Amino acid sequence: MPFCFVAHACVFYQNFVFNTNPSYRYPTCVFCVSIPAQMNKSVENRIFEVALFLLLLVLVVVTALLVLGRDIHHEDDADLFPELVELADDENAYTYFAAAAAKLVWDRDTNTLYRDFKDGKSVAEDEVDQIIHENSAVFPLIEQGAACTQFASPQTVSFLDKSMSEAFAESLDSHKRLRLIWLLHLKCYRHRLNQE
Repeated sequence: MPFCFVAHACVFYQNFVFNTNPSYRYPTCVFCVSIPAQMNKSVENRIFEVALFLLLLVLVVVTALLVLGRDIHHEDDADLFPELVELADDENAYTYFAAAAAKLVWDRDTNTLYRDFKDGKSVAEDEVDQIIHENSAVFPLIEQGAACTQFASPQTVSFLDKSMSEAFAESLDSHKRLRLIWLLHLKCYRHRLNQE
């Protein structure tokens, strides 16, 4: 308030002198000249304060996100991992199923026949009988595996730790084990026809 009062008083004094004596030049008032400079400094200080406040606000928000976004303490979940069971080969159903998959006879024509059968199309019974006959050595191994009470597949490693040949060979074995199910499907179908 005192600052505003003094500024208005200086302006009033200069206007009064100029109106009464037009030839009179404005006096050099150091205080009045310094008013715009003081106002500019005040604006600059206000801008600096606002910028500093915004910077502090951003720092607070970022710090809060970093603190709240941290992972919780890792719980002990060792009991959730399956325990690897060591079984003798003759007690493990996997041994017999893997041997059955290795002896499986299944070519492209057989694959086409099975897909037609699965899609509900009629298939030749003699072709089904031939497939069952060619795989006659597979069924005893499946029965031995089914008689076992436990199944434990070998411990696998990461796909990245294997060579391409090993990974490809394992994928072929998994397809063969799937085709064992298809073979049993065809045998059940043939058995149902014999019952009729």
